[in-house]
Amino acid sequence: MVMMELISHSHSFFLSDYIKDYSDHGLPEPDVKSFTNSILLDLHYMHQKGFAHLNINPNNILVLVPPRDSSSNKTNFIAKIADYTTAKSFHQISAEQQQQKDWWFLRGTLGYMSPELIAECEKGPACDVWGLGCVVVEMLCGRPAFTTKPGERTDEFLYRMGFGDDPPTMPDNGVSEVAKDFLNKCFVRDSKLRWDAAALLSHPFLQEDHISPPPKMA
Repeated sequence: MVMMELISHSHSFFLSDYIKDYSDHGLPEPDVKSFTNSILLDLHYMHQKGFAHLNINPNNILVLVPPRDSSSNKTNFIAKIADYTTAKSFHQISAEQQQQKDWWFLRGTLGYMSPELIAECEKGPACDVWGLGCVVVEMLCGRPAFTTKPGERTDEFLYRMGFGDDPPTMPDNGVSEVAKDFLNKCFVRDSKLRWDAAALLSHPFLQEDHISPPPKMA
């Protein structure tokens, strides 16, 4: 059973809607750091408790706006993972693999699924890290990390994602090298070598002060 956090903030909206406001150039990097840190804290806690989400994407991440602190001009936005309908415990994943029950059913959202999930239906926390990388790219660029090519069918796109070696769309808008290195750690194709949530929380990209973005959503 997945225990969901009770959310009590004055206002919230999906990260996907927030990104649309920055579709031409992406969010400011300090804001991306803040959101990424919040998401990673959720992932780290979930993985420690023995669960994988298996569908990390901007439509499943809420941005929470707490009441403004009268003593400060800042609004401390927080990103929280939502929609746990695809989440599975590590025990459940292992049992399904052994019994071949529901094992070959793909879980996730097109463009955010990891290579091992597509190619081998290998489910686990590493899938969430890949999805996080896709979300971070989208925040930095204002566009998805992976998209279908003109005329490409869904099955062709899935094959390319699962068995090809196409790199994700990487930011070219002045994003720091440390941010790009963070993304490289998320996009290691071998799931066993991909950094986990705990390691990513210690990455230099997230070690600077987190700056909360100004409220733009109505």
